[in-house]
Amino acid sequence: MVFMHLTRDGGTLKLICLLDAVPTGSSPRYTGHVVEVAVKTTDPYMQGCGVTYESTDLFKPETPQLYDANEQPQFGCKIDLNAAKEAAFYCPAPYLLDPPNCFNQVLLDGLVINIGELSMSLVSSHSNHFVILRFDSSLVGPGETLRQTPPLECRCVTIKGVVLSTIQIENYYSK
Repeated sequence: MVFMHLTRDGGTLKLICLLDAVPTGSSPRYTGHVVEVAVKTTDPYMQGCGVTYESTDLFKPETPQLYDANEQPQFGCKIDLNAAKEAAFYCPAPYLLDPPNCFNQVLLDGLVINIGELSMSLVSSHSNHFVILRFDSSLVGPGETLRQTPPLECRCVTIKGVVLSTIQIENYYSK
């Protein structure tokens, strides 16, 4: 018999297992061995950002910060996708991604656009609270050119729509 328990400690998932449990005598006690496995929840070599202090341990520390028009730092980051090749965004519950299918859809000049309409070379994936956008140079389509602006954008917001963090993607190929 095996018992397992999954916990979270910052940017690490811990799986605690009680292995080889067997009944001892007539009482309902078990003996066994406890094994603890720690698994990082993202690639520490990936550029990205997110909502809480926990996200600072999840991404490359040299990820460029996002600044407003007055050069004041904002919560978020700006990723050069052509150079980084991939970008990740962390938005844990109870917060929401905006647009809801972030990186399958992006904000472009404030409008929600399907990524497939923009580019064949941008590949998105997701897990419960992470979204990842990858640039695949082998998929650059005819007529796609490298564009720095406007940036592709996703946000992490409260249920009332207050923006907590923003990721902007620049230097991407599109039609």
